[in-house]
Order: sequence, then C-alpha cells, then structure tokens
Amino acid sequence: MARIDDLINEIGDERVRKAISAEVKKLRDNKKFGLVFENHLPELSYLYSVPVKRGASVVKRGSKGAEVYRVQSLAGSEAVIRRDIEGVTETETVNPQELVVVKRYGEAIYPALLPVETVTTKIYKRLQNFWTVG
Repeated sequence: MARIDDLINEIGDERVRKAISAEVKKLRDNKKFGLVFENHLPELSYLYSVPVKRGASVVKRGSKGAEVYRVQSLAGSEAVIRRDIEGVTETETVNPQELVVVKRYGEAIYPALLPVETVTTKIYKRLQNFWTVG
C-alpha cells in the first residue's frame, strides 16, 4: 500500500489526488491487505482415524468436492449412504473403506481424540506427596 500512496502523491491535480486518496482510504477500511486476504473458516474437518458408524457424516475418499453424505446403514463391506439436495434424495451403496468421517465447523470432535497417557494411582500418590511436603 505504500507504493500506492507514493503514486497518489505524484498526482499533480490536488482535487484528483484528494478524491483518489479518499477512495483508497475506503478500500483500506474494508479490506485487509497482506498475507491474509480474507477471513476463512474451514467448512469440514476430516477425521481419518474415526471409524464409519451409522448416522455419521461422511465424504468419499478422493472426492474433490465437499459432497457430505449421511450413513444410513452398515452391513459388513457395504454402507448405504444418503444425501438430500434441494428435496431430491440420492442413495448409494459403497464400501466403508472408501469413506472418511467429517465434522462441520462448530461440531464437537473430541470423540476423535486418542489417549496418549494415563496417570496411575501410584504416580498420583507420589505427586500428591511431593506437593504436600513443601
């Protein structure tokens, strides 16, 4: 934006310079310039480690679009998925291994977290003794 200011200052006609400066000021107020050009929140979070279950929202692996389906039923190597688009229902039967569970922005994903470590009673008592000795 500094380069634009320099070019505006080179304009000879003061009336035109002020008019252009005012318009550029409006642009600066409405638009963030720099590395981030727009505020964006991801629409979907892909949960690859979560198993496909009945009722889960899923997408097909490798699909370029975000066509979200709902799992209607699971039976062995077949999953019946359904998608409603403008009142029209699409139903397909696919292999569950071809699906990835997704969550929309704002939905809780904590069931997808994996436990890393647990605190045993023995360690807990040691820590408790450590903090009470002081």
